[in-house]
Amino acid sequence: ARERRHAVHFAVLYSESPKWSNDGVVVAPQDAYFMDPNAFYKNEPPYDSASLKKLSSDQKKIPVPYIKPDGKKVPPDTKRIWPYACQ
Repeated sequence: ARERRHAVHFAVLYSESPKWSNDGVVVAPQDAYFMDPNAFYKNEPPYDSASLKKLSSDQKKIPVPYIKPDGKKVPPDTKRIWPYACQ
């Protein structure tokens, strides 16, 4: 049988404003936009889907950092990783 992993639900909001609100259930930045899941691994904008779609093929190549089963990060200085260990 195939191993089934838990699903990762990606919902990241971003904004240029430092202001935010908290209604007791959700904390959200003011004037926020949803981030494209692929853009999460980019080091600089754009982060929205419409802008990413307009990028050239080369600009759309976004390397995804990951962690190995032994705990080593690839690349070593990354701050974001794929949510599952990779071999």
